[in-house]
Amino acid sequence: GENTRVAVIDDAIEVVHDDLQENVVPGASYNYREARRGSEYPLPCSPADDHGTAVAGIIAARDSNAVGGAGVAPRVDLAGYNALITGQDADVADALGRDLAVTGVYNNSWGAQDNGVLNPADNAFIQAILDGIELGRGGRGAIYVFSAGNGGIGLSGGKVENSNYDGFVNKLGVIAACAVDQNGKKPDYGERGANMMVCGPSSNLNEEPITTTNLESTYRSDFSGTSASAPMVSGVAALVLAENPNLTWRDVQQILIE
Repeated sequence: GENTRVAVIDDAIEVVHDDLQENVVPGASYNYREARRGSEYPLPCSPADDHGTAVAGIIAARDSNAVGGAGVAPRVDLAGYNALITGQDADVADALGRDLAVTGVYNNSWGAQDNGVLNPADNAFIQAILDGIELGRGGRGAIYVFSAGNGGIGLSGGKVENSNYDGFVNKLGVIAACAVDQNGKKPDYGERGANMMVCGPSSNLNEEPITTTNLESTYRSDFSGTSASAPMVSGVAALVLAENPNLTWRDVQQILIE
């Protein structure tokens, strides 16, 4: 994954983690909580904000450093955007278009509420994705990977979510990443939907979950859901772009499909 930048848009990312910091691009992360770039610890993590660090490790845990494990694309350039921390749609839209010229892949291990009804995306989100696939990487287009959702096991009221209902992942230019469990099968939480493009490895509920990075330079072995499968797909997309950075966003999708 050398020379390919991946941005993780999430709650927070421990960019000083022993197994991540070698891949973190100095000054590239952005702290929406404090709205400043390039501080030593730009994405402060509270104990409740550990999701983004787990996601980042699946993509970008450094290899050959005698620390922890290795991510899917262990030599990528990593940037962290904690846009989810503010709860503001405008911050998410900004993150989706930040550093478009140099960012190959934007990983988004999040989505709309799983409530069995259509949840439309706001106009700023829609425009950010359209701008990204048109203008990103010098006109070749950014790669946007999103979790397809975990609402397949039945929600309150007996409703089961369909990934098509999520306004963030039923859009042109978005790769909706479903999950397969340790046996290569659809997990219980897996949603259905015509919008889903490709699955990444995860686990079925608590059966053999994913091991990845955790706060304070530690590790966890309990990560699962499409939050884990999306960064698997993002890591593969980064490997593809590292081999051929001239591919368009449609080329990358076609390669993943095949």
